Amino acid sequence: MPPFGMLWASSRPRRCSPGPAPTGCNRSTSQDWSLRRSPIGIHAPGIPISTPMWLSQTRSRRWMAGGWRSMDGCCSRLASLPPRPTPLERQLTEALRVRFAERPATDASKRPVREIVGVDPQLNARWSSRRVGIEARRSVLATDFRTHGRPPTPVEAIGLAQQATLETRDAKHEPRRFAEQRGTWHEQAVEVLGSSEAVNRMANGALFRGEPAGVRVTARWVNERTEVVLGQVQQRRATWQTWHLRAEAQRRVRSANVAADRVGDLVQLIVDGAVDRSVSLATDRDQIRAPTDLLRRDGSSVYHVAGSDLFTSEAVLDAEQRIVDASGRTGGARVGDDVVDLALAECGAHGTASNPGQTALVRQMATTAYGSS
Repeated sequence: MPPFGMLWASSRPRRCSPGPAPTGCNRSTSQDWSLRRSPIGIHAPGIPISTPMWLSQTRSRRWMAGGWRSMDGCCSRLASLPPRPTPLERQLTEALRVRFAERPATDASKRPVREIVGVDPQLNARWSSRRVGIEARRSVLATDFRTHGRPPTPVEAIGLAQQATLETRDAKHEPRRFAEQRGTWHEQAVEVLGSSEAVNRMANGALFRGEPAGVRVTARWVNERTEVVLGQVQQRRATWQTWHLRAEAQRRVRSANVAADRVGDLVQLIVDGAVDRSVSLATDRDQIRAPTDLLRRDGSSVYHVAGSDLFTSEAVLDAEQRIVDASGRTGGARVGDDVVDLALAECGAHGTASNPGQTALVRQMATTAYGSS
């Protein structure tokens, strides 16, 4: 499986006139085989974005033509990401007739990992040594962080993971030709499996297996998948954007019998349905109707950042209202100080020690009249 191409946006020096900017960028791709310690992995692409664009008379509206403009690069990071696994899976399935399946999860809080059926787990472990090193260092950093008297917050945990990634990164090897890189991979596979014959048997077993046709896509199936997508997203967050819906929709169409070039259309259909069922929380819209020349194809103003709208659902709003209503009630169930002390001690014994503020919050909520009914 070749790595993703590296996306670059190149342009001349900025020379822009006043006015709203269109969205989009020129791009080119190149292959990079100089991977660090993850020889079979997909290299995360570098995506430097340069926003100036030259607008010609034939490619743009007349009033915009004939000069440099600056595009809105706020959402280019999300819009320019590599293809998500679902269309990639479909392309590989059609080209090589491999079959994907979920690997047994070791952490229920994380999404299951999908792998090609027939690839030896020992090879997956061998070619994931980079991840093992990162996780080991991240665990050490998280333990050291507890000297602050509390565990790291989610944002701080991301920072620790990034620090671990940088601290465990080795220098890149010298550039290699594709044939040389394939030879290196083959040598490593032989080292793990024992012989070239074993490698060939494994490859033959993984390739051209065929795949069940999948679920037939109908209007009812799309409606059911839309409800599942919305339900999964609202279980994990109180607000979301279309990017979150799209990521979940990608996961839900993997079982569908649809060609690779139609996956995007099917995903968009589910996303549109989920947006229609969501409650918009957009607050930066005004009642002024922008001129036609200042509208995008979907009818939105160019002054509104594409994809930035927040959504929620009636179920989330109802749950929040129940919490607000319950917060003013008294006479709820209470527990004694000894029960709270025992619970806090048990948390500390399992590595989740509370700081004084957290301890006071737990004690106040559990032992006063404002406890849960």
